[in-house]
Amino acid sequence: MTEYYDLCVHSRPECADSPEKLKLVSSRYSFTNIAITNHSTYWQPLEFLGVISGIELVAKSSQMLRNLIGIYRDKVTILAVHGGDERINRVACSDNRVDILLHPESGTGNGLNHTLATLAKKNDVAIGFKIDYLWRHRGYYRSKLLSLQRKNFNICKKFALKIIVTSGAVSRYDLKAPREVEALSRFIGMDVTESESALSTIPRDIVNKRLKIVKSS
Repeated sequence: MTEYYDLCVHSRPECADSPEKLKLVSSRYSFTNIAITNHSTYWQPLEFLGVISGIELVAKSSQMLRNLIGIYRDKVTILAVHGGDERINRVACSDNRVDILLHPESGTGNGLNHTLATLAKKNDVAIGFKIDYLWRHRGYYRSKLLSLQRKNFNICKKFALKIIVTSGAVSRYDLKAPREVEALSRFIGMDVTESESALSTIPRDIVNKRLKIVKSS
């Protein structure tokens, strides 16, 4: 049986739903587990141990991001970076303590380029694609973001980067069943095999890699 993971879900205190509620709903949708990756401005240690601990670091400068990575790396299993700013994208791809660079196309830049892809490959940093653009945005802005995601996905394929797909959920109503996520991933250009790997084996391996590091330290 395929194991599915959503590695970017936001919960209380950042959002209304508790980790317990989100885990319950995601389990009904056949997810093996989810990672609670609240933005760093809302982060607090998880009291519910039934989910994967994580964080999405939000930084205004390169130095701030480096400091946050040092503060939180040993406190969570999944360390993701809120991408979009070109300087932040570069630092995230350059640091092997980072697990995932999320939505690198969401800011003022265009996301990935060959230099960043080379850095991400060297440092084993996965690229995270959010499907919530499809219902959070409309018109030209949505079309632009999807176009940038397709470009970034093609770069990921060219450099054989790890990719994950996430709902980016901020409530239980944003959670989707794996088959829905796979279907929506077609808008990014993924085929069935690629989207299934981005929801199953790749996120599972990221979690297991980090847990193995923790056990050996």
